[in-house]
Amino acid sequence: MLPKFPFPGGPRRARTRSTGSKRSWCSTACFGFTAAVASARVRWRCCWPVPRVYRGALLTCDLSASAIRSVLVGIASSFRQTGARGLILDDMPADADNSLIYAIGQVARAVTDADGVLIVTSVKPPQPTLRSRLGLDEDAIIRVPYLTSEDVANIVNAAGGDPQKWARSIQIFAGGHPQLVDARVAGLEQRGWNEKEMLADILPLKDTPDDVEEERKAVRSRLLEELPSNALELLLRLSLLHGNFDRPMALVVAGAQTAVPQAGLFFDFLAGPWIEQVGPERYRLSPLLKDSGTAALPLPLQRSIKTKVMNYLIKDGAVH
Repeated sequence: MLPKFPFPGGPRRARTRSTGSKRSWCSTACFGFTAAVASARVRWRCCWPVPRVYRGALLTCDLSASAIRSVLVGIASSFRQTGARGLILDDMPADADNSLIYAIGQVARAVTDADGVLIVTSVKPPQPTLRSRLGLDEDAIIRVPYLTSEDVANIVNAAGGDPQKWARSIQIFAGGHPQLVDARVAGLEQRGWNEKEMLADILPLKDTPDDVEEERKAVRSRLLEELPSNALELLLRLSLLHGNFDRPMALVVAGAQTAVPQAGLFFDFLAGPWIEQVGPERYRLSPLLKDSGTAALPLPLQRSIKTKVMNYLIKDGAVH
């Protein structure tokens, strides 16, 4: 089962991009697409009256693969009779097996036959088999990026704050990550946009909640429940790195002291939702996990990892 973020949904940060295709696949590492789903529902007036479907979006994040297949088969068989103009499959598994790919293909055909719009969201772009099954071209695959300064300003304004005062500091210190921006804005809104907190992101106030850090703690708690122990160990170790890194460096980190078993497989498993690709063979850890290793790993292991990384950089010629 793929790891999932605790999305705080809400149309206030929704953004959509039109394409020439009536089938779109939205993928992102920052998990802002639940809001985009809300916006698309309004745009195409999607509706679908089956279990786990909310106003036109089939929310698949907590369904098993067999349950998803069962629902999809039902949708495919009677979509036309609903009169819906479109369907949104929200948070579909990125590692769909052949039977699930077939079921998604059936739904796509049913929506197409009804001249409707199909939108699928996932933590990763569709695999080649699924992409071929759906007949997706490049324009139909949309990557939802981090929030821009304008996005943050709109969110602040919608929550009753003054964008001129708050947007820039929130954008900088939340890094544009939708979940961290949402946490910060929600906290400030709840406390009435207290101007004493204006510099709290730079100089935290003792008597004021650190919204961003509290969100990170909540994510770490969920990781303990949802991820295999070896995957969690790898993420904690990678959080000790600063800036971008490549896969070989990640494996060096995994090999420090007691090595993380099957680290390469877990790296590929985590790439996308937790390990974000920022360029060809370049990655960074999700800002949700910032400093998590410092808080969770024993000091001797932290020192061993840093020593291994430094030796790797010297040997690789990155440090002169």
